[in-house]
Amino acid sequence: MKNLNHRFTIEHATLMPDESIELMKNLNVTASIQFSFSSTDCESIRRALGNDRIQYCNVWKTWQDQGITLVGSSDYTIYTVSQFNGIQLFVKKKA
Repeated sequence: MKNLNHRFTIEHATLMPDESIELMKNLNVTASIQFSFSSTDCESIRRALGNDRIQYCNVWKTWQDQGITLVGSSDYTIYTVSQFNGIQLFVKKKA
């Protein structure tokens, strides 16, 4: 593939099946993740996706292991979770 001089980002990257991870890796796409989502949205996402698709949700360690660049951000106006709390949740997550 031609070397593109662009930086593409998927905001609120949450649900990524294996084929999407491979495509992101090949296109050098950055995943912008919401640290707090690993705790604030887990149950609602599980209900919406079901147990079959939840395995693709917020698997940030897998994305990192596959070479996807991760950046963190915040939905401060939606969640009042401290950024430091969000980072702590992210670091302690065993995904």
